[in-house]
Amino acid sequence: MRFHPSEEQVAIQEAVKGTLADVWSIQQLHTFADGAADFDPASWKALMALGIGTLTLPEDMAGAGLGLLDAALVCESIGEAAAPGPVIGQIITAMAVTASDNPEARRFLPQIAENEVVATLALGSGLVQSARVAQLFLADAPDGGLLLIEAGEGVTIEPLTPTDLSRPVSRVSFEGAKSHRLCGGGDPLTARIRDAALVLIAADALGGAQRVTDMSVTYAKERVQFGQPIGRFQGLKHQLAHMALDVESARALVWYAAYAWDAHLQDASRAAALAKAHLCEVYTRATRAAIAAHGGIGYTWEYGLNYWFRRSVYDRAWLGSPAHHRARGPSWQAGDDQFAPTDPGSSADAPGRPLYGPIGNRRFANARWGVAGAGGSGGGKEATCFGVSSPTEGAAPRYSDPGATGARARRLRFRCLGGRRLAGPGCARRVR
Repeated sequence: MRFHPSEEQVAIQEAVKGTLADVWSIQQLHTFADGAADFDPASWKALMALGIGTLTLPEDMAGAGLGLLDAALVCESIGEAAAPGPVIGQIITAMAVTASDNPEARRFLPQIAENEVVATLALGSGLVQSARVAQLFLADAPDGGLLLIEAGEGVTIEPLTPTDLSRPVSRVSFEGAKSHRLCGGGDPLTARIRDAALVLIAADALGGAQRVTDMSVTYAKERVQFGQPIGRFQGLKHQLAHMALDVESARALVWYAAYAWDAHLQDASRAAALAKAHLCEVYTRATRAAIAAHGGIGYTWEYGLNYWFRRSVYDRAWLGSPAHHRARGPSWQAGDDQFAPTDPGSSADAPGRPLYGPIGNRRFANARWGVAGAGGSGGGKEATCFGVSSPTEGAAPRYSDPGATGARARRLRFRCLGGRRLAGPGCARRVR
């Protein structure tokens, strides 16, 4: 897959960024954080007027008829601005109700299409964003399926002191509440809806990580120390470069996960889990590095970096930790994971072994990698990166070192992967 946003996708993303620039500034974020509201009505109304909530609804239901990839680009902009409101919940609930065949649930579609209701996610735990203003909740069913729950009698809401000040949460219980079954635990729709939510959370994390990286670069250009901008000092240069590499290389995970979901690819669920796990780690690393790059001012409440750090903590825990999602499938070291390229020299009766560890490895995230083929021929093989295969027939692997043996091969493997022990005789090598 060779992905570049289309002109339409760029226009949608720019429209969201422009709207948020008008209605949601750092000063408004300060004011919102100091208050007790569940969300900001002005920014919510402006976003819904763009059609964000109905982005994935079919055109015959007054929606835009777009896919998860388009929604991910929008959520990236939402995360970049640290905007409040259950945008992800609104999009995911609309998708779940549209895909359901329950007529009682589908009667809410006109209200969703007209942005007359606020929908939020109540999946994975009893902690819910914007619960006090929501009219619909997408919640877990006892059998592992999905329920659409109406606000009102039986819904108990207890506001909590939030970690993420841009998205206040409440503890909600639904005993005796009116609910409508959307799908069962064994229904493929259940897994697809949950995977879509993971992708959008990863997109939110990507936007936030990009924002704090941009803030750090701008600060390094403007802050003068010893008669020159601090961005000229090599130590800070390297730190900012690592941040940029970490964020930009992780972008492919979000794009591929959204693309795989839209295309119903076999590895869509694995891609969603990996994107959520890795992007949330990247987000946390980026916010910590940004605070360090800013020095003392980065720790102050007024500067505002703490909002993105807090948001990164929430995204990391939301719908499962990185460790949880990496444990969903076979280990990346087990030899049967479709994300890990295998030793090309393996025989048919001896399955190949991964040449490197999890894609979530930090050094992997900060560099491009190639796979060393047996003898460096590469004929008829495929190079796989981030779950995307591209044919390399007729061209030798660019990053192989077939002559590396003994101690040199061991040093290469150790240096390339930050000390991770590799299985198999091949080696992965860093592109410089």
